[in-house]
Amino acid sequence: MNTLIGRLSKDIRYRTFAHCNEGGFFDGVAVAANNPAATSLRFIGEPEVAVRRAFGIKDQAFHDMFLQACSVDIRERGRISTLHSSSLLTLLFFSSVSRNNPIFLDDEQDRRMRFTSVTFREKLTIPNNVRATDTDVALRDDGHNITLFLESKYSEYLHTGDSTCISGRVYGDIYLRLEPTLADMGFRIQRNGYGDAFDLCAASFAKMHTGGIRQLISHWLGAAQYARMHTSEEVWLGETVYDFGDDTMDALKKYSRDVRMLSKAMNRMDDTPGNLHMMPLLLTFQEIIAENPQFMIPERAALYYNF
Repeated sequence: MNTLIGRLSKDIRYRTFAHCNEGGFFDGVAVAANNPAATSLRFIGEPEVAVRRAFGIKDQAFHDMFLQACSVDIRERGRISTLHSSSLLTLLFFSSVSRNNPIFLDDEQDRRMRFTSVTFREKLTIPNNVRATDTDVALRDDGHNITLFLESKYSEYLHTGDSTCISGRVYGDIYLRLEPTLADMGFRIQRNGYGDAFDLCAASFAKMHTGGIRQLISHWLGAAQYARMHTSEEVWLGETVYDFGDDTMDALKKYSRDVRMLSKAMNRMDDTPGNLHMMPLLLTFQEIIAENPQFMIPERAALYYNF
């Protein structure tokens, strides 16, 4: 039994992997603490080599997708080998998408979308911003000419706290228009005294996951710009998260409600391009698996995440 995993078994992020001890997953897989306090763990070795070794991946096409997944900044290459990395989950889950291994999703009209190709860390331009926003995954349905940009998370939605120093020059207009919806969701916009910047905070003492909402709003602006430049495409924005089960059900329901309310408001904006839609429901990886029993991911990844 891996003693490091056992030591962190009270942490919900690592409890998911506890069954791997009995399943023999960590036999011959080197794991070490990221820091002396052992608050997080990583697979030992050069990151791509360590990930390939841990999950038995030999496909050469994985190399390019690994580089894409790490392209957000130089630090991500080191973080992706952390056991609870969202980038790792995203890469292992979606890297298998192909014409022979598609993912099917239904839209609101019960139209069956068939996604057969994938890219990671797609950069979307935001007006008045020198930095692009990076979506975790872009899935393509060539038959319907659809691009789905997905934000993909492991445990981030369990984290609460304010989102600070949001640029008023870049985001002021959309937050002003969304302010009534954000208030209904339990958020407030607070000026922080740093020029035109503001913070997104919980409206009361309730614990709120502001980071995900901030990210979706940024992605929406980027997806809208993309949709205006690719008018022949149908463009969708959504998010998928890992479902930890009963222990975190309240947090999942709360965040799912927030995403649903935000989606409804943004889809109704007057300047929303006609070819852009935000998915009304938060997806989970487990739901995608349940709706796609034919979809194959690496066997050791399925064991690791208990799919």
